Amino acid sequence: MRPSSFNRVTRATIWSGDSNWKLEFPCKQDWLICKELYKKCSDHNVQGPATSVIPVPGVREVMVPPYTDNIPYVRPDSFITVKDDERARALDKRTANYDMDSEDEEWLKKFNTEFNVENCFIRLSYLRDSS
Repeated sequence: MRPSSFNRVTRATIWSGDSNWKLEFPCKQDWLICKELYKKCSDHNVQGPATSVIPVPGVREVMVPPYTDNIPYVRPDSFITVKDDERARALDKRTANYDMDSEDEEWLKKFNTEFNVENCFIRLSYLRDSS
């Protein structure tokens, strides 16, 4: 903070800012508040030291889950495309916006363990007929 001066006639504290402008504080309490605010603002705007250390990304191996009897994903020949963007699909009333919870996960695990190829046709026809 720049040093202040004192006006002997008005008995006010005068503070000179940048570009030749001045503030005059006739009350000593106003001058003390201004000094305190100036200190708070200047302390807040001080930039911290710049660090020159760039963190190195780490790599860790992910354990394979115990239920590896699922069919592995195979990349299709063509790109998987979706109509519209995510925001438009979320706002579209025809598209369900649903988050799977733990009960759904349990049901899906149970369904997948009970699933076998022989009664696949029967289950699919039952699901189609019931909807």
